Amino acid sequence: MVNFVRELGRLMKISGVGGGILARMRLASRPMAWAATLFILSQAALADPQPVKQAQRVPVLAADAAQQPKTIVLKRFVSRPSDAIVGELSRGWLCAGSVPVRFTSNTVQLVSRGFGRAFRQRLEQAGYPLPSAEARSAFDSPDTARRAGTDFELGVTLKDMQANLCDKGSGESMGGVWLDLRWEVFSPSAQKVVLDVSTQGSYQLLKAEKATAAEMFDRAFGAAVDNLFAQQAYFDLLHGKTAVVAAAPATLLRLKGGADAAMAIEQAYDTLASATVTLGDGTSAGTGFYVSDDGYILTNQHVVGDQRYMKARLRDGRELVGEVVRVSRSRDVALIKTSPPGVIPLYLRKMRGAQTGEEVYVIGSPLGRTFSGTLTRGILSGHRTIDGMSYLQSDAKVLPGNSGGPLLDAQGRVIGLTRMIVGANVAGGGINLFVPISDALASLTLEVE
Repeated sequence: MVNFVRELGRLMKISGVGGGILARMRLASRPMAWAATLFILSQAALADPQPVKQAQRVPVLAADAAQQPKTIVLKRFVSRPSDAIVGELSRGWLCAGSVPVRFTSNTVQLVSRGFGRAFRQRLEQAGYPLPSAEARSAFDSPDTARRAGTDFELGVTLKDMQANLCDKGSGESMGGVWLDLRWEVFSPSAQKVVLDVSTQGSYQLLKAEKATAAEMFDRAFGAAVDNLFAQQAYFDLLHGKTAVVAAAPATLLRLKGGADAAMAIEQAYDTLASATVTLGDGTSAGTGFYVSDDGYILTNQHVVGDQRYMKARLRDGRELVGEVVRVSRSRDVALIKTSPPGVIPLYLRKMRGAQTGEEVYVIGSPLGRTFSGTLTRGILSGHRTIDGMSYLQSDAKVLPGNSGGPLLDAQGRVIGLTRMIVGANVAGGGINLFVPISDALASLTLEVE
């Protein structure tokens, strides 16, 4: 609890409170001390955390073992932070000195650490078969769902949250947490999302109890999981009552790409930055880059989400509306079409594979459009296979907002697509992985000449 609250407090720029009140009381005269004590005690209840929204609890539809329910693994957790104030955090026996809690990516990383374990526990309680020991969620260990033969993969998006919390000290807390979550069930065999629902979950302590703030988030998440398991559509899908039809294969799309300028990165920077865009839907931002002069942009699927249209902001300040025309959820790649932007598209290095040890660069919009065009340098640290898929690993610095941006070689040619940070922490550390550009094109049935 102490570590959790300390980290959350640091994110909210909170300092320790509570002790100073008692210290000042001891310095006061005895009558003044009694008066101060009575005043503080009379106001103590007013300092208690305000109750959060309460989600309705619906009875869980327990799995029917006789029908041999399918297996499912929590594959991906994402959020769309807005920096909005979503609650208050206070400390001390009077819950004094509260500061606002903001819906940021760092806050989400901190509070979601136990969600994978919580999902697995609820899965077991409802009687659903657990994946193999190796096929734990991404929160617990590297996922090997396909090798384990998992029938479905679950993606969850944190849409909104509310958290009013007080750390009383000595392991006691009070307050509440409310979460609004979107669940997407993906079928690896059909290569498409077969169920898309939203549920809410909440957990409230009106008086101090032995519970950590982290446990309160986990219990609110667990309540939302229970409400997912209460959905008849979820029950039918996991029991084989819903037909899952494979998605029709896309026809090959051929595009005319950019020429290989083969110049040093510092000479090519202006051209590279002009072809790299900041993508946003009003609540979050990512990066993309033009691969053809007629307006096709590559990015991550998780950047576009379920949006049909996205705004692409160019380096010169222009904003073009783009339509999401193709996605590959399994490879987390998307293709967007805007009007011709009048920029030189990036050249894609498809034939010669990237070599471990070569110098690489990342360009994108870390933390949004304020830092668009940011260029970082590193080396190609290795080639990895995770969940049966190939990735490039690099120590080039990336942050939220870089997703979907290009990984470049020393001559400014695209070799990969920024995908994810594994093992990220509040300080921003982690291992950076990139989708090889050839794999990205193949997943979209796309050919760039």
